[in-house]
Amino acid sequence: MTEAKLNNSLLNVGAFTVTTDLHGIVVDANLCAIRLANAPESAIAGKHLADCPWFTGMEQAGKSLRDAISVSAGDVTVRREVDIRLAGDERQAYEFTFVPIRDDDEVLTGLIISGIDVSIRERTETEKNLAFLNQLGEATRELLNPEKILEVTSRMLGEHMSASRAAYADVESDNNTFTIKHDYTVDCVTSVGKYSLDPFGEMAATAMRSGHTLVIRDVDKELTPATGADTFHALGALAIVCCPLVKFGKLVAMMAVHQVEPRDWRLSEIELVQEVVERSWSTLERARAQQRLEQKERQFEDLFEFAPDAIIMVDVQDNIALVNQRAENMFRYSRHELIGRPVETLIPEKLHELHTDLREHYAAHRTHETKVNSDPNLRGRRKDGSEFPIEVNLGPMETERGPMVAASVRDNTDRNRLENQLRHSLKMETVGQLAGGVAHDFNNLLTVINATTELLMDKVAQDASVQNDLSTILRAGEQAATLTRQLLALSRQQVLNPVIVDLNSVLKEMEPMLQRLIGENIVVKFRPSTDPVTVRVDRTQIDQVLLNLAINSRDAMPDGGTIIIETANVMLDEILVSNRPDLKAGPHVVVSISDTGCGMDEATRRKIFEPFFTTKEQGKGTGLGLSTVYGIVQQSGGGTSVYSEPGKGTTIKVFLPRVSLENTDGGAKHEIAVTGSETILVIEDELEIRQVAQIMLQRRGYRVLTADSGAAAVRVLNTYDGNVDLVLSDVVMPGGSGPETMRKIRSMHPGIKVLYMSGYAADLIARHGLDEDSRNFLAKPFTLAELSRAVRTTIDN
Repeated sequence: MTEAKLNNSLLNVGAFTVTTDLHGIVVDANLCAIRLANAPESAIAGKHLADCPWFTGMEQAGKSLRDAISVSAGDVTVRREVDIRLAGDERQAYEFTFVPIRDDDEVLTGLIISGIDVSIRERTETEKNLAFLNQLGEATRELLNPEKILEVTSRMLGEHMSASRAAYADVESDNNTFTIKHDYTVDCVTSVGKYSLDPFGEMAATAMRSGHTLVIRDVDKELTPATGADTFHALGALAIVCCPLVKFGKLVAMMAVHQVEPRDWRLSEIELVQEVVERSWSTLERARAQQRLEQKERQFEDLFEFAPDAIIMVDVQDNIALVNQRAENMFRYSRHELIGRPVETLIPEKLHELHTDLREHYAAHRTHETKVNSDPNLRGRRKDGSEFPIEVNLGPMETERGPMVAASVRDNTDRNRLENQLRHSLKMETVGQLAGGVAHDFNNLLTVINATTELLMDKVAQDASVQNDLSTILRAGEQAATLTRQLLALSRQQVLNPVIVDLNSVLKEMEPMLQRLIGENIVVKFRPSTDPVTVRVDRTQIDQVLLNLAINSRDAMPDGGTIIIETANVMLDEILVSNRPDLKAGPHVVVSISDTGCGMDEATRRKIFEPFFTTKEQGKGTGLGLSTVYGIVQQSGGGTSVYSEPGKGTTIKVFLPRVSLENTDGGAKHEIAVTGSETILVIEDELEIRQVAQIMLQRRGYRVLTADSGAAAVRVLNTYDGNVDLVLSDVVMPGGSGPETMRKIRSMHPGIKVLYMSGYAADLIARHGLDEDSRNFLAKPFTLAELSRAVRTTIDN
């Protein structure tokens, strides 16, 4: 009910009633009060209630009135028994009720003061209802839980009206579905649940949607089963008052009072239910709005508190006003240690000037846009004095405490590390591209040089001086081939032939050679695992890894020392590998090579796996040893770690995925015959290599056919009368690759075998479709013995 409607209702009741402002100045008086004053309205309006004719010359009454008005103006309902002066100078005791009133915005605007003759004592029904409404307002004013508001409202209304049931319903946006979450019941079933208006009959549904109160005094007399009687009977209701509340053309709520027997509802009761539904909706909306606000505040607090970046609120004096949990963790200060301190506490002293300039520039050009500062020189300072790279985002904020700057701080340590890893990967990729580019031509030349040298050595076997010269040429060629393999290994483009081996056995076989290679002034200690440490690796390459690491440790101890080589089985979990993109969680074998040498500083340690980086004197190192280790390990699916300090030695660990020992081939190794009489077709576009391969195979007893391309090979096979037992084919050739040629050949000769050869890097070979026959592969350059074994193995298998 609006303030105007409330005032009108009260001023027309048959009892003394006036309205005043909050100071007690009379605004209006009803007819009953004017008659009791026995004075014109001009003697009342605009005066303080205590100064009006009703209380003239009554000092005690005036004092009591002023006190009551003062208390009631504080939003409290007050009752006072005060004597008033009647016509003929009679005095009569009245009980006055001082009730605060509010406008539509819930702002206190004045008081309604009603009085009744104490001798009568019987309140009017309207007064009772007003008192109830006041009590209901007092009971629900501080409640913030909508469920509790509904519970209290239903109970108090039901008790006040001595009803069987009282319930409040929220109506959904479809203007039809409503939900009762709480009700008050006496001797009847609960109505809590979800309903539709339609089963209650057209009359009830129409009344609710149009905003008209439904009043039924006797269901059996006023309704039929078709008009909703059965639905009300199911609820046990024979008398109903249901008041709808329509807002902005939509039915939003309903308040219902039921009786289990017929009841003659009075007008004051109907009006009371109408007033209660209006007030209840307002109270519920206030509570729900407060809940939404609190929820948003909690969400903001959660976002602030658990943000992935450190958030620091800085006031206009540049002092820290608020920090989140991430800020505590990042800077390692507790919250109470930071709040109130200058923000420069978190900046290294050497950068204070830079930070001050940044802050002043931001303050001078402050806008509502975020300022991002990703200066690589910007650093943060932890409580222990350690520094770390940071990125800062600044944004202005208006708060209850005044304008502030919100600084979002990100620790760039991991980002910088990843960027360094990316740069390293790009560098390795560049070297790999370089190596792959030169490998083919270089390996073809070496194949001709080395193979021709071997053939000449066979021819001049009796001439020792020529043999020595040729041996020198062959050693140089082999060293050049090793250099090419190193380049391909460090760039992870070497063609590997992985087998399952126990690294303990590998180290045992290498131990005598390592002892001789390292020298007598260095003690080598082997500490193999008691359990098998099996991995899938290229046996030649893993030998090179171990050899290079041992030599690296030897060179770090020119005056002697100790090298310890250990193996172990380890399990890497997700946490351990979270910052290691080169490693995956799971079982691994770790090989540790530790020395007591000179050690390295951090700057050197970060570069040791880079190609061509060396700390040795010029001419004493290529810088490819550890790079080769890195490439082989990476290509084998593993990773490395290095720990070193100047003067305290170095430990390098190699992690390789562990495999089951059950998968190893336990068969004994057999010596392979290197001669034969079968027919072999050699497909090679380089004339010199084609010729030297033909001569080498012929010397081993084979019949050899040659072709310079895939098309020529098909023609040779079509014109040859005999059977061809093996095709020795280059992988990459002009006019069609080796695998493409073999698909054509096998369409005509399904059972023919193939041995591929190439001097290209592994990734380029893979792009030419070398898959099903990948195990029958010979890398260039190759020796006569390697070619002979590969041919014999392919034919026999």
